[in-house]
Amino acid sequence: MKNSIQKVFEIPSNTTNFMGGFFFNYEIIKDLYSNSFFLKDNNFIIPVHIKKKFTFKYATFLSEPEPNVLSIDYQIFIDNCINYLKTKEKVDWIETTPAYSMFLAFPNGSKYIKWGNYLLKIDVDLEVIWNNFDPKTRNLIRKADKNNVIVKNSPDINVLQDFYKMLFESSKRNAFSIPNFNFFQNLIIKYPNNSQVFVSYYNGLPQNSAFIYFNKNIAYYMFGANKHNSFGGSSNFLHYHIIKFLKEYKVKLYSFVGARINPEKSSKYYGIQQFKASFGGALFESYLFKKVINKYKYILFKFLVSIKSFRISFFDVIDKEFNRNYENINH
Repeated sequence: MKNSIQKVFEIPSNTTNFMGGFFFNYEIIKDLYSNSFFLKDNNFIIPVHIKKKFTFKYATFLSEPEPNVLSIDYQIFIDNCINYLKTKEKVDWIETTPAYSMFLAFPNGSKYIKWGNYLLKIDVDLEVIWNNFDPKTRNLIRKADKNNVIVKNSPDINVLQDFYKMLFESSKRNAFSIPNFNFFQNLIIKYPNNSQVFVSYYNGLPQNSAFIYFNKNIAYYMFGANKHNSFGGSSNFLHYHIIKFLKEYKVKLYSFVGARINPEKSSKYYGIQQFKASFGGALFESYLFKKVINKYKYILFKFLVSIKSFRISFFDVIDKEFNRNYENINH
């Protein structure tokens, strides 16, 4: 198979009907991720980040390809990108694709799971959006409004600090890693038209928070955290405020980011997804995948990470969902 992949550092000017999101802006991704670029052929383009730690080198696809339209060429493009990263960039593996990504196919020989994202169309009248909310969601928003819940957003530094405190505490409780405070502050200062932080308050106390990446095509609910036993309806009210904010910027879609397919009703993920679905968005089904090239280095790296973070295992969402589906089949 001929590999026609090229490494470039900008979106070609002749690209038509472009619907790419936040990560198709080279100025932003080179600022956030030092070794970043695009891979392209005659039909598709995709943003990539490469990271090196000691002797380990791995790549992350920062988004799905653009255009995100399934075809034979789409599958070939992904496989060719993998081959380019293996032979030209000498990476040891491709990291699990991000939760916000919406890949319509997966590389040959990769480990993958079905995945989804709730997408809310917001380039319509606000009344239409409101009427598509679940009735319970509308009532909770009214309750929060009646009880004087308010929402603040950047550039207020206090709002960013309240957001980060909640996110930091959540990361400790749930054992996940987050960027440092300066990462978010840098985004807000340099790219106020592509990133915003929101915090809801009740009686002057932070209740819920969200950090959003966006451009005209799509907004991503990238980071979020809640106070334990937050005021009822404050989280719904927060997202309603975000939706109204995004409409002012004429954003077309709002992604609530990340949805497991058919989670057990007894799991915490089921409740989270019911919340996301309650805003009336459609579940866009896709895939998450990872591709290991050097199995020895991959296992060693993940083992070292698990030791450093005091975790018993280094299973990611793909491993967990893969094992869950396997267990369901065999019961």
